[in-house]
Amino acid sequence: MEKETVVGILVDNYKLSKFKSTLKKNGFSNIQTENFNKDITVLKIKCDLMNVGLVKKICEDLELYFKALKN
Repeated sequence: MEKETVVGILVDNYKLSKFKSTLKKNGFSNIQTENFNKDITVLKIKCDLMNVGLVKKICEDLELYFKALKN
């Protein structure tokens, strides 16, 4: 049995739906949201410890995606 953990990510609200849909497409279905402030939401993703690196990679790729949109 794998050990589980919760990964917390701060996400700008305008990026929230893209983050959630991409995480779900990659098999992360246990996602909770919590308001941080009026512009930012905390995503809490419950996953196996061995998948923390995958969550990090997805977040890095999404940030590059949003950065490319600005250019």
